[in-house]
Amino acid sequence: MKRRLQCPARPTGYTENRWQCQRITQHQGPHKASYSKKSRSHVSWKDEDSVFEHEILPGTVRYRPPIWTTSRALRILEWAVYLWLTAGLWRYLSPGAAAGFFVALLLLSVRRTHFLDFGRFTVGVWRIPPTSPAPIVGIGWMLHGKDRTGPKAGLDMVIGRVGMGAFALMRREEWAEFKRDKGKGLAGKVDWRS
Repeated sequence: MKRRLQCPARPTGYTENRWQCQRITQHQGPHKASYSKKSRSHVSWKDEDSVFEHEILPGTVRYRPPIWTTSRALRILEWAVYLWLTAGLWRYLSPGAAAGFFVALLLLSVRRTHFLDFGRFTVGVWRIPPTSPAPIVGIGWMLHGKDRTGPKAGLDMVIGRVGMGAFALMRREEWAEFKRDKGKGLAGKVDWRS
């Protein structure tokens, strides 16, 4: 079976490795690439285009990327070094230091938002967008409402471009009313005759 190679062309101005033409080599017409399988648009460019001449078109263009890429190899090497450092901290310092180091690494490697709800409280981690300034390390309050006069909802901590926090989704009075309304709604939908 002949292996179908991916076109090596990259658009100028896009530095990330996954922005590579995702059509087969020796194709006709402009190059095309999507950011992911779930993208609703794709970038289209010709070899002679500058960064300002790229087109953003609807639809996804996604072919299976190669399994072993340079970026993936570097990431595996990076995590192997981190695990080696964690094992060294565990052996020569303390299990607590090793656990703290490893948890900090996991938090800093977050790429998507994750939240876990416990009743009216939630705990989560999220990426801080590059448009907003992020401190190296910061601790602050999460507030209810859109302005800075709202009551405190919980704690927020920022390390680099990752924020993490634990806070209440609603005030105590609102939560009681929400549960009452939810109970009434569910009670009305239950058919006791069946």
